Amino acid sequence: TDKSLKESTENEKEILLNLSHPFLLTMTYLIENEKRYYFFLEYIEGGNMYKTMEKIKRFDEDSVKFYAAQLALGLAYLHDNKLIHRDLKLENVLMDKNGYIKLCDFGLAKLLGCT
Repeated sequence: TDKSLKESTENEKEILLNLSHPFLLTMTYLIENEKRYYFFLEYIEGGNMYKTMEKIKRFDEDSVKFYAAQLALGLAYLHDNKLIHRDLKLENVLMDKNGYIKLCDFGLAKLLGCT
């Protein structure tokens, strides 16, 4: 519905404006008018982890450890800030050209203690 889309967009805006971590996608600029938000996000040229998995089929053990550590640090930061991502999937894990990850898509994230 329009109401849930508006709430999701507002939620994502607040998260992107207020959190900063090396493994979370960064909003560089925001334009807002009566009808729309325009998010300007950092460019991550490596695509998402789902597409990477489709290409290479399997990660080696060292790569899995590397990505898992980054994911754990990003999620720990969110949890330290009382946030739960709630839409964690390969498509929402971006990978830069150097193999570092960025969690994205915070539209379904929830602040703990809120209904």
